[in-house]
Amino acid sequence: IAFYGRIATALDADDLENLSTYKVFKTKERECVIDRVTDERNVIVKNLLSKESDMTRVIGLKVYTKDRSEGRIESSFGKTGKLKVYFPDGVNNALKKGEILRLPLKRYVFAPQEEKKKLVQE
Repeated sequence: IAFYGRIATALDADDLENLSTYKVFKTKERECVIDRVTDERNVIVKNLLSKESDMTRVIGLKVYTKDRSEGRIESSFGKTGKLKVYFPDGVNNALKKGEILRLPLKRYVFAPQEEKKKLVQE
């Protein structure tokens, strides 16, 4: 990383507690596939997490279609790792089984170890 300007603070690379105050992050993106469209506002998605994963980690996060329509993960569906996604503005007619939804995330580089696995979205 290169910066230009006046030096305000010199950082020590070994001092993780001091580094964690700086919000340096990498963007990540996960994808899931629409399994079925249940009604005009809800779809069931798969392949975001494995069935052994903790589904509560992703509940409440936003997913986006290819045309940037926004949906929110509501709950898990069944026992095979599927999730229910709610679209407040409704699902457009072009959304069909097999289409990809994207889940953008941030991973903080200097976060404490227990927070590195946390899924953050802003």
